[in-house]
Amino acid sequence: MNKLCIILLLSWECAIAQDPGPAAAAPDTVGWPVRKAIATGAVGTLLVGSLISSYFDWWKGASEPFHFVNDGLFNNYSLGIDKIGHAYTSYFYFHTFRNIMLWGGYDPQSAFWWAAGGTIFFAVSI
Repeated sequence: MNKLCIILLLSWECAIAQDPGPAAAAPDTVGWPVRKAIATGAVGTLLVGSLISSYFDWWKGASEPFHFVNDGLFNNYSLGIDKIGHAYTSYFYFHTFRNIMLWGGYDPQSAFWWAAGGTIFFAVSI
């Protein structure tokens, strides 16, 4: 299931990889509220789905309460590769959220800040 989610997210990112530019900030007025609702729902679904997936992958049945651990940064089991993964995931989420919101008709500044906020929320929740 997790592999399927990853494949779908990567496919979606490839499909919208090109920045839509300023044309997406001023969509046609016909269908604009529908596109905005679809964009808002898509971003919300991706964020909530990611949090649910994280719960089942990491937190469900955890034998220890929440705690902080010094994992050694680049001197640990993964030699820092996990840090690169966290950075790429944040980059991926930001651009995906921003592009979806631009497609939906949000102005560029709103799309930027909502995408940044959603990405930060997801990264901190992990």
